[in-house]
Amino acid sequence: MFELIYMFDRCQLQFSAMAVLMYIFIYLFFNRQFAVILFIIFIIELASGIAAYVLKDKIHKQLIEEAHTVIKEYPKDKKAVDDLQKKLQCCGAENYTDWFGNTKWANSTAPNTSVPDSCCKLVPATKVPPHGCGQKISKDTIYMEGCVKKVENIIKKNVLIIGGVAIGIGFAQIIGILFACLLMKGIKHDYEVM
Repeated sequence: MFELIYMFDRCQLQFSAMAVLMYIFIYLFFNRQFAVILFIIFIIELASGIAAYVLKDKIHKQLIEEAHTVIKEYPKDKKAVDDLQKKLQCCGAENYTDWFGNTKWANSTAPNTSVPDSCCKLVPATKVPPHGCGQKISKDTIYMEGCVKKVENIIKKNVLIIGGVAIGIGFAQIIGILFACLLMKGIKHDYEVM
């Protein structure tokens, strides 16, 4: 009978030791994976930031090209373009003349030297542009400045906030990597002491 109890205790001890070893292995493995994944994400974010800074002129040109493409396809994304022009109080990609010659959006009554009504300045009393105002182009009736410049100005105004948030996230990731490495080292050290 005592031999049976002894064998049972010995098996239980072996299973307990195996469970502890498995737990330590899994914990170290996943902790290491966590640190590696955080490091990879940090490197990707750093590379993206550097690429955006280095390629800022190319990004500007690409933004203008895309804006011109959207203007040429205007009825397709009418609501988005109109909302952008109204909200930012702008017209066209670089300026209001980007709309000239675009016959896809103009109807038979709108000449090729007109702009959509979303380029029009709002009437203060109604806060709505007058219908057909895009056909009467003057500094008093439409916004002359292009939307790309407005978007770039918004980004420039907020670049410190964007940069601060990015640095804060990067700092938090570095702290996470350090803590993961310290935890791995502590677990490894405690395991070696056993």
